[in-house]
Amino acid sequence: MADTGNNELTTLQREVRRLQRELDKCNVQITRIQNNNQAKAQFAEIVLAERSRLERNMNLMLANSRDFVLFFDVDGDLIFVTDSFVRAIGAQSPGMVKGKNAFTLMAELMPREVTLQVKKYSDAIFAGAELPPLELQTQADLDKSGQLRDYHINISKMSNEAGEHEGWLCIFYDVSDLVQAKRDAEQANQAKSDFLATVSHEIRTPMNAIVGLTRMMEVTPLSDQQRGYLNKMKISSNTLLDLINGILDF
Repeated sequence: MADTGNNELTTLQREVRRLQRELDKCNVQITRIQNNNQAKAQFAEIVLAERSRLERNMNLMLANSRDFVLFFDVDGDLIFVTDSFVRAIGAQSPGMVKGKNAFTLMAELMPREVTLQVKKYSDAIFAGAELPPLELQTQADLDKSGQLRDYHINISKMSNEAGEHEGWLCIFYDVSDLVQAKRDAEQANQAKSDFLATVSHEIRTPMNAIVGLTRMMEVTPLSDQQRGYLNKMKISSNTLLDLINGILDF
């Protein structure tokens, strides 16, 4: 009877130890799950904070950008526009232009040829063509003040992570200052060319006359002293004419 009792006790002890090991394993797994959940939660918080920071920076950038940024949906309806564009066209609020179709907006603000090029580009995209962003250079009077300004327009297709077409990005760059600087430089360059042409004529004409008269004097009766002076005049005038030609050509 004693042996039987001892065997039962031993079996019970083994079962207790086995259950303890299983419990320990469960506790380890629970701890791992808790740690994973905490890590996931912390990671989610980090991602959310980073996304919020990026979104804030993006909103600040768009709000303070001098360029005009417009987002259109797949159908070409305006879903976002920067305040700078709203101010430029003299609208009271973004709500006055949101929802407008791109071609309607273009027709109101841009020359007809710009609208036609945008329509041709979008039709090609919808037909399946893979095209680079559309680049346009034009003049427009956005606020109807009667003063044209120069704009470089960039239009591109927006796609999501799966490569699906989700809309259009349109950016207006006001390049009026750059274009005016280019015009000023071209005018200055033309003025320089006109000046050089005038100076070239005004300087070369009397110099050619001196050289020509010097040659004419060579065939007239001259004393040895006069001929010596004349030769020096001829050499000096030819040298000066070559120097003038070289400077003006440069």
